[in-house]
Amino acid sequence: MNRKPYEPIDAVVKGARLLGVSDWRAVGGLTLLMSSILVVPTPVWLGGTTAAALLGSMHRRAHRSNARPALAAFIVAAGLLVFSAIAPFLVVPATGYGGLLLVRLSVIPLTACAFWFSDRDRHTVSALWFGVTVGACASGLFAIVETVVLGNARASGLVGNAISFGDLALLFGALSLALHGLVHLPSRLTVTASATAAACGVLASTMSGSRGGWVAFPVMVFGVARLHRGWLTPTRLVGVGASLLVVVASATWMSGGMPMNRASASFVNASEYASTTPAGDAAASSEGARIEAWRSAASAFRQHPATGVGWGNLQAEFRADVAAGLRNPRIGTFDHAHNQILGAAANGGLLGLSTMIAIFAVPGWYFRRSQRSDDPRERTLGTIGLMVVASFAIFGLTEAIFESLVPVTCFAVLVSALASQLGGASVHTVPRSPSTIDEWLGTPTQNEPHVAGGAQAINRRVR
Repeated sequence: MNRKPYEPIDAVVKGARLLGVSDWRAVGGLTLLMSSILVVPTPVWLGGTTAAALLGSMHRRAHRSNARPALAAFIVAAGLLVFSAIAPFLVVPATGYGGLLLVRLSVIPLTACAFWFSDRDRHTVSALWFGVTVGACASGLFAIVETVVLGNARASGLVGNAISFGDLALLFGALSLALHGLVHLPSRLTVTASATAAACGVLASTMSGSRGGWVAFPVMVFGVARLHRGWLTPTRLVGVGASLLVVVASATWMSGGMPMNRASASFVNASEYASTTPAGDAAASSEGARIEAWRSAASAFRQHPATGVGWGNLQAEFRADVAAGLRNPRIGTFDHAHNQILGAAANGGLLGLSTMIAIFAVPGWYFRRSQRSDDPRERTLGTIGLMVVASFAIFGLTEAIFESLVPVTCFAVLVSALASQLGGASVHTVPRSPSTIDEWLGTPTQNEPHVAGGAQAINRRVR
């Protein structure tokens, strides 16, 4: 196919149209939205992205022919989550921190509604690829500056939270690799950019010492490998593995061995933790304190199963347990449970627990369903969406991801953008309980096109 000389540049500009706004506004808004979220101070970032959203095409309504059931279901689930945060305040006194949590949780349905009222076009996927690619590359460079030049022990970005910084940088790099096959740009450009983004994401994650992201890393690897299984020959697998080891070793060396020390400490502290000695050293460690917080959150849920203690009131429960000698004093400084599901149960009771599970399960079900679609593009997006939902769910095992602005916003944008691309395409009749490894991996049959291995070619045919 003959390309116009300016077509790559034009494609980048069009790819930046996230909410269907004019090009220059979209480029600025998108850059603030995804590529700078990890390195720009939160007030500046929030003001810029809010302005970009308000300048969008919010006046346009979704037409019946443009139905998006996955996005609609996600909006309902997010609205119920916000309601679950409001409901306890009817019987439990509200706190200032509880109001702040309510605002952060409200980001999810508001973001989803922004995508609902915007145009659905395929430039959204290009915009996501552009944003996560630049964001991952920026986070890697920022991590080097922060640790090597400034001498900080861990890279945390201007977000100020090393956990969120490392988790999201790693996910951004994986998403860049996963999305590049759907971007209408020369493959040499997208492959090179995505490989660089993935390396920078791994670098930033390693130098942040964020172990929760490392737990989710196999899920990301599985998702990317599934999408590109046709390209991953044994020789290339060896090359990818060797490159990954070089990046991790380099990051560990630049960090003075901190990542390896934190990884080994995790196993030692967790194995030495003794629930009967809350004053012990192991209970005061990062891992031990998390276990202590989980136990207190579970106890709070058992005592208040209907309403919970009220969003924002969990720290008072921690301090009460510390005063009673039941828990290590370190958790008295915690304002969340370091586990999203347990925190939702303790804060919001059964309603909070069920809606928190739904916020992952509802989009996950639609993404899983889209993997059986007749549309190869939707099958690819379904795999990417599952990777996003599963990664955030794993992040939430050791951190309250929805109680911080940056991760909750990233979750809202990524899930909303991907769900907005899923329509009403017909679905294959595939067994719901795959019995072979080929079914789990989605290996194409003779009559089914290979989505991942030939993503670039399929993308051009679809467009």
